[in-house]
Amino acid sequence: MLLLCLLSPIAAQQNDSVVPRLSVVGHDLCASLSWQRSTTYAGATHKIFLRYPSADEYDSIGATADTVFDYCIPRQVCGDTVMFRIAYCLKDSIAEWGEAAGERFDDPSPTSPCKANCASVDEVSQQIVLSWHPSPDPDIMGYYICAGNPCTDYDTVWGRLDTTYICADHSANDENLYRILAFDSCFRASALTPYLGNLVLRAATTPCSRTATLSWNAYQNMRGGVAYYVVETRIGQSLRHDTIAPTEPLTLDITTGDSIAVITSTVTAVGNNAPLFARSNSKVIDFDAIDSAHYIIIGSCGYDMEKAAIVLEIEIDSAFHPDHLTLYRATDSNDSEAIATIAYTSANGLLTYEDRNINLLQASQYTYRVGVMDRCGTRQKLSAPCTATLPSTETRGAIFPNVIMPSRIDNNKFCPSLRFVDASYYNLYIYNRAGMLVFHTSDPSCCWDGRHNGHELPQGVYTYLLRCRYIDGSLGLQYGTVLILE
Repeated sequence: MLLLCLLSPIAAQQNDSVVPRLSVVGHDLCASLSWQRSTTYAGATHKIFLRYPSADEYDSIGATADTVFDYCIPRQVCGDTVMFRIAYCLKDSIAEWGEAAGERFDDPSPTSPCKANCASVDEVSQQIVLSWHPSPDPDIMGYYICAGNPCTDYDTVWGRLDTTYICADHSANDENLYRILAFDSCFRASALTPYLGNLVLRAATTPCSRTATLSWNAYQNMRGGVAYYVVETRIGQSLRHDTIAPTEPLTLDITTGDSIAVITSTVTAVGNNAPLFARSNSKVIDFDAIDSAHYIIIGSCGYDMEKAAIVLEIEIDSAFHPDHLTLYRATDSNDSEAIATIAYTSANGLLTYEDRNINLLQASQYTYRVGVMDRCGTRQKLSAPCTATLPSTETRGAIFPNVIMPSRIDNNKFCPSLRFVDASYYNLYIYNRAGMLVFHTSDPSCCWDGRHNGHELPQGVYTYLLRCRYIDGSLGLQYGTVLILE
């Protein structure tokens, strides 16, 4: 039975040399204490005290009426000397202190390893997460994680019960290997766990196919082994599950309809010892990115007076190189129809097209769309519509400059700007002040350079006369003067 006693101030001042020396014999983490019974304090109770090297005071660890005492250190001691001391108690007070004695202790047993759980991938962050069961040793300080084969430095997790780690520096789309060891308060390491490797899901597709072939690596070193793999695939609004035995080829074909552009898949290894699960990375398969242009746009469409045409500026996904595009046109009185096949010759996805086959007398608006087929010729992507509004035919005729300077770099030619003029009937005449014809052309694109028979004409006033036919069939006559300056 353990007996307690209080320190007597008077007794504590006595010389403790009258008490025989304490003997301490250590073995592993236990000690056997022995001493002789004091003849001075016959019938005294012996109280035993202990002080660790890091402590400032002695703590009571027991009492006995005998002269032997066995005690085991309740915690890891890393090669430190632990001190013991005996006190003699009479009538519940310490009558005498004995001498102190110590022994060096060290835990000879190896540090117990932790048991690996799995290497999985977090569904939201898509980062690799390691998990394990804690080492059973009570003095575990933390865990060391090494990566690769051979195993090299990676990171440290502090705390015996902290048993998860996020591998933020490693991509879940690549195969990685990890091992984990525990270390105790003496910084002695346990044995390493077997290698943990993350599941990596891959996908392959071919042009003109609506099938994705999924494949993944076999999960290694799961405790109890892998029972089966579950492939989870989101197709549109539905969720598909496929179960694959570990003895079967680790591949799966997923086929979708033309209306499905994207599918998302993951694979999970399910252990025989539930509830172990190891999830792979999430794989997104974009069929549109493989088979067709991401976008096609008509940036602008408008009537160009000088060209007498509607000019369209088209932009298409530059990563997609079709053979051709199809131009569709509708008027305010006709439905849309294909009017042209445009060869794709652009290096940057930009195209310009001029539609001259228009009739201002029949329609005031023309609406265009451009379509491009996928590489398989099964689906067409159409641009948004673009509408061009034609000007009124009341603006028909020609605009002439009133001055030209043949010796200058600019403004050196007489070129009328035509509006709604039929190019098949066109005659331009220019006369000098004496009434002599100095220039004539029936080509609307031909301009007068202020010369006659190759010679520069003197500066002065000249008269022009234009006879033409407009696109509505009526004839036109315009005349005026132009001044030549040097």
